[in-house]
Amino acid sequence: AGKEGAEGHAARSRSELAEVARRAEVAEEALRGAQATAADLARQLDEAASRAATQETRAAAAAGRMEGLARELKGIQEAHDAELELLREENSRELATSRRQLEGQAREDAGRLAREA
Repeated sequence: AGKEGAEGHAARSRSELAEVARRAEVAEEALRGAQATAADLARQLDEAASRAATQETRAAAAAGRMEGLARELKGIQEAHDAELELLREENSRELATSRRQLEGQAREDAGRLAREA
């Protein structure tokens, strides 16, 4: 009876040991899967960081272009304003000259009419 008890105990021990070994295999497989997932996530993170850096570079370049265009537009506006001011001054001088000529012509016409009357 003692021998059968020992054999039964040994069989249970072997069975428990096999179960522990099976669980260890499952745990190792789960660990390998987790490591593969972690590596994949790390790769995805690196790719996302690279894309973000590229987008930041493009955004900085676009901002630089916009600043350049804004300066150019400001320069054009200032030149346009200066040209308008010159045209206003020229127009004002021409109007003053025309007014003087018309006033002179009116005085001549009035003098001629007075002489003829």
